[in-house]
Amino acid sequence: MSFLKTHDNHEWLVDYTMDELYQMLNPQRFFRLNRQVIAEVRAVDKLYLYFNGKLKINLLPAFDEEVIVSREKAGELKLWLGE
Repeated sequence: MSFLKTHDNHEWLVDYTMDELYQMLNPQRFFRLNRQVIAEVRAVDKLYLYFNGKLKINLLPAFDEEVIVSREKAGELKLWLGE
């Protein structure tokens, strides 16, 4: 089971794993930031350099925990965002 959070801050419980859910989404609009978070492009507010080449992400609406992108995925995320 996973939770979806919409732009208007509503949360929905869905009966899919993160992998299953990610396979259903358009990769031009959605990115798997880490094991816990898939974000829509409009939800990415700010990127911050973190240590060891990782990135810290601010999402809108805000996520309850820090969202960290691994060094391995950081470059792919920047390309996806057009940076």
